[in-house]
Order: sequence, then C-alpha cells, then structure tokens
Amino acid sequence: TTVFVKNLAFDVQDEDLRSHFGTCGKVEQVLVCMNANGRSRGFGFVEFATADEAQSALLLSDSMLKDREIIVSRSQRAITQKK
Repeated sequence: TTVFVKNLAFDVQDEDLRSHFGTCGKVEQVLVCMNANGRSRGFGFVEFATADEAQSALLLSDSMLKDREIIVSRSQRAITQKK
C-alpha cells in the first residue's frame, strides 16, 4: 500500500523519507520524484508492507521533515520505476 507525500524540501532524499516513515511500519520502497536535471520535484511516494501501516503513515501529515510541513495522502497507484 502506497502513500503520496508532497511539500518536500528540495534536499530530501529517499533515505530521509525511509527513516521519517520507519516508525509507521515496514517500508518496502521509497521514491523521491526528480526532474530531468536530477533535482527533486518536491513530492514522492512511500510503499508499506500492509494497509494498516500505510494508514498510520497518514497521521504524519503536517509533520516536519527538514523544516517543511509535509502532506501525506493515499496514493492511487503503486510505485513504478521509470525505464
């Protein structure tokens, strides 16, 4: 089950998201979306092992990550890697 995270600071990396959401349960996969130049686009996805863990991640909406208040919502799709 995947959640969508927006309003990320531009210097947030995959590992920052993984550790921030690690308290909610087993993080299967994370992805901070980047533009063609390798800069963050300010949003990303976190995939959890179970729906219950993803549900608890929604409670981290409005929490602070690198001095920015992040917004967490349900994602309609799973993480897919760009080919």
